[in-house]
Amino acid sequence: MSKPLLVIDDDPGICRFLTRALQLRGYRAESCANADEGVDRLLRGDYQLTLIDIQMPGWSGVAACRSLRAHAATRSLPVILMTAFYQDDQDLRRALEQAGASAVLLKPFTLEDLLSRIEALIGPPLDPPASAATAIDGDLAETSLPQLLHNLYSLKATGLLYLENREVHKVVYCRNGYPIFARSNLVRECLGKMLIREKLLTEEECRQSLAGMKESGRLQGTVLMEMGLLSPYLLHEALQRQVTEKLLEVFSWPDGTYRFLPARRFKQGITAIELSPAALILQGVQRHWSTLKASEFLSAYLENYPVVTANPHYRFQSLDLSDAEARLLAQCRGDLSVAALLDQHPLVRSDLEKLLAALILGRVIEPLEQPRQAVKAEEPARAAPRPSGTGTRSEILRDCRRMLAQDYFSLLGVTAETDSEGLRRAYFALAKRYHPDRFRHEHLTPDLQARVDEVFQRLRLAYETLSDPSRRRAYLDRPQGEAPSEGVETRESQNLMQAEVAFRKGQALLREGHTARALKLLQSAVAIRPDDPEYLSACAWALHRLRPEDRVQATAARDMLLRAAELNPAADVTQLRLGYLLRLEGRESEAERRFEIAVMCNPDCVPALRELRLIEMRRANERPNRGLLRRLWRRKKD
Repeated sequence: MSKPLLVIDDDPGICRFLTRALQLRGYRAESCANADEGVDRLLRGDYQLTLIDIQMPGWSGVAACRSLRAHAATRSLPVILMTAFYQDDQDLRRALEQAGASAVLLKPFTLEDLLSRIEALIGPPLDPPASAATAIDGDLAETSLPQLLHNLYSLKATGLLYLENREVHKVVYCRNGYPIFARSNLVRECLGKMLIREKLLTEEECRQSLAGMKESGRLQGTVLMEMGLLSPYLLHEALQRQVTEKLLEVFSWPDGTYRFLPARRFKQGITAIELSPAALILQGVQRHWSTLKASEFLSAYLENYPVVTANPHYRFQSLDLSDAEARLLAQCRGDLSVAALLDQHPLVRSDLEKLLAALILGRVIEPLEQPRQAVKAEEPARAAPRPSGTGTRSEILRDCRRMLAQDYFSLLGVTAETDSEGLRRAYFALAKRYHPDRFRHEHLTPDLQARVDEVFQRLRLAYETLSDPSRRRAYLDRPQGEAPSEGVETRESQNLMQAEVAFRKGQALLREGHTARALKLLQSAVAIRPDDPEYLSACAWALHRLRPEDRVQATAARDMLLRAAELNPAADVTQLRLGYLLRLEGRESEAERRFEIAVMCNPDCVPALRELRLIEMRRANERPNRGLLRRLWRRKKD
């Protein structure tokens, strides 16, 4: 039997997730909650590796590692340090080198990153997993929902999070640590009930819409539009509020259980949660925590000194702060204790307690044990601007190529004479711009997501190198051409750019009516990237347009569109094209459903609205008093 691994972290949720994940991969794993106990167990036991969090109350991970290196029994024990603090602090880097850690992982990191580090140090597990079970479960009383959301973000987890509280069951879909969708068995969380609470619908109108759903088999939102009670815009906004509130409501639970099931792929909803984990935690605490609960949570940190974290992944998460909240956050510079900050604002103390509690839970601010000299705080991240869908891919690929070719000074837009403050500001400005939050709603394929991460990590590496004097000297003294990745364009990047060029040219030719030439280019793009939903959608449409009367070709185009819709159900153009093809096959009800989905995805999808209006007019001729969207279009006409 193989020797165990030991996870040392004061966060029980992280401990449970890491320990269970390692066990599921075939490693024997144990955990403990503090460095003192962990070092004692390592000295007395027989372990083959340990994972230690750096920031823990009392004995830090660095001190624990240094202690292990001082004993003969653990001098060569592989030690991986984990930290949410960004590695640009020279003292911390020096301490890590002196401690003799085998590796350092910066949170957030994926389980795949962790497992590859472990395998490089000790090899693959000797004991294969006994079963295919992969669930990680726990108690919400021990690991609260905000802690759970942050843990999933820290581990960039993808899968299904099952939440239960007595008879209430919810499922949260997570991708790369971001909650993107939620389902619930609560009747009060259905669309109609929510609109009643918001005074946008009466009980009688809700009953009528439900009767319409039952009779026609259509979605409630569509029926409400038919009744003239919702516009496409109001419906789109209501659906987003609905899916978000299903998750936020869990913040009000006093207890419950969770079960996380890792999954690479799952069917996602049309309407996505558009908030970052930190923003969800902030809204959940502000809306569903009582003043007493926030005060009790914060009582453990009253003597700590809050400072905005240096970790760019946490620091630059998209937050929708008010001006007053942004000013309060700017005061978190590490020179004032939590108690002092609260005393400075007695009139808004309860609001400030919730704000500070949420930001600590989301690790946007770190509670230091000792004060530090105040520095001017960077402007906090506001809601990230949504880049245009068609331009995003080209922008990512173009930036990736450019950044791989630049030296670190050009990459950050600085010179050798730029001081440390100027370097820090240049880096933070770029980190905000290229933070993954900016791109998470664009349904990027895995290869494009990897390019986003590559851009973000290259910026980090450049800043780490230039901000450390010794690493900076080594970088400047390197032989020409030996800098990491500089001047090198990978075959993968070349292929991605080739596919993008073919796609954009094909799109232009398709708009101009040169269908055969467009199809050839679009097929070449799909051949390079067969899982890109936008490529698939455009190629399918060109295939159909080339010979509209060919039923075999139309079926192939429909299947390709179904694949594109599965990969990105929120693409209104794909749903619209599917509607057209389904209508040609005589599948009217399915076509209507696709047109409805297109409008839900994009209230400005005029072709889908036009198709629904035509369906409504045909129905009106058959049943004059009951037609789809009649009142909606009459209002718009008026």
